[in-house]
Amino acid sequence: MLNDIAKQKQQLREYIKSLLARFDDHQLLEQSNRVVQQLLSHPKIMQGKVIACYWPLQKELNLISFIQQLYLSKTILLPSILNDQMVFKPFNGACHLKPTKYGFLEPDSEICFDLNLIDVIIVPGLAFDHENNRLGRGKGFYDNFLNQCLAYKIGVGYNFQLLTKIPSNSFDVKMDEVLTA
Repeated sequence: MLNDIAKQKQQLREYIKSLLARFDDHQLLEQSNRVVQQLLSHPKIMQGKVIACYWPLQKELNLISFIQQLYLSKTILLPSILNDQMVFKPFNGACHLKPTKYGFLEPDSEICFDLNLIDVIIVPGLAFDHENNRLGRGKGFYDNFLNQCLAYKIGVGYNFQLLTKIPSNSFDVKMDEVLTA
């Protein structure tokens, strides 16, 4: 059964990646901007002091304008991988980001933030469903982190990434909410 779910997830990842390839950067940025506006007016974001999010990979929902608008008034954290575990480090401006072997940019800080102090975490995904399940890239970094984190979890994606149902396991962490354009 577990192997069947893993196969279904991998097939779904490939399908979503093929959908992503059909959209140009301008189309994706338009959808990203709609989600950013939802986030900026979200009560949990407005009330929260410490917001964890991500610097986008290519074709991932783009939160750069969200980060730039909030990082001077709130503590914004971005992920980093340390000893094969996801941790979050403070964002201090785009000039303080460095590439990782995983292909994303992370803060060049050595400071790892206490996960218990995070109010809201904004989580990327390849797909989400109407039950707030999330399909990630398959490495398990987010699920392992989210299992320990009590923060409010907001999954973000493009409209076509919200599906009726995605395969899930008991160790997959549900979002509290999913926002799409």
